[in-house]
Amino acid sequence: MKQQPDNGEPDIKSLSDEDLKKLATVLNHWTIESELFVRRGKLTRALWQEELEFRQSKKPRRPKEEWDQLWVQHVNDVAEAYGLSLKDVWEMASKIMLEEQRMLSQREILG
Repeated sequence: MKQQPDNGEPDIKSLSDEDLKKLATVLNHWTIESELFVRRGKLTRALWQEELEFRQSKKPRRPKEEWDQLWVQHVNDVAEAYGLSLKDVWEMASKIMLEEQRMLSQREILG
């Protein structure tokens, strides 16, 4: 990257083709990761809502395997939508799941 304008951001016209390709790759990665975070968050929120409904009204809840299958389908859908290998998207999804588990473990320790 060459010069930067006064606002601290690089001047896009001064970026090389290689820099633009690297930037596009990083932004694409962030986009995909964000999509997975949103989908995981919605799925987790739905799971917790279902648990609350079960506790309050004994409404049947889905088995864990069904929730897991829904997550697998979301990951597959993201891979297909962005034209990436399932392996690459699962690596991102695994990191998100590990972070979620870490956060839940911290809540148990603090709670």
